[in-house]
Amino acid sequence: MANNKVKLECRGHAQDFDFEHALSILRLQKQQGKKDFTIVSNHEFKDNELIIKRSNKGRKKSSKSDNGKGGGKVSESSKDSN
Repeated sequence: MANNKVKLECRGHAQDFDFEHALSILRLQKQQGKKDFTIVSNHEFKDNELIIKRSNKGRKKSSKSDNGKGGGKVSESSKDSN
């Protein structure tokens, strides 16, 4: 996994944690109703799960409209294979 480290900050000090360790810290924090740790990496704690935030950088919406048609039909070559 490319993003196996999660950076958490507590009282002004940031530290990298393994993904599973960070997940357990954040779940325990939520269970206890505390807000000691905050995520300072490209992760997000949502619905009791730790996920990687999607990046909108470099994404462009296609100018073509999707009209719901499936793939196009490929025409056969007019050359004879004999």
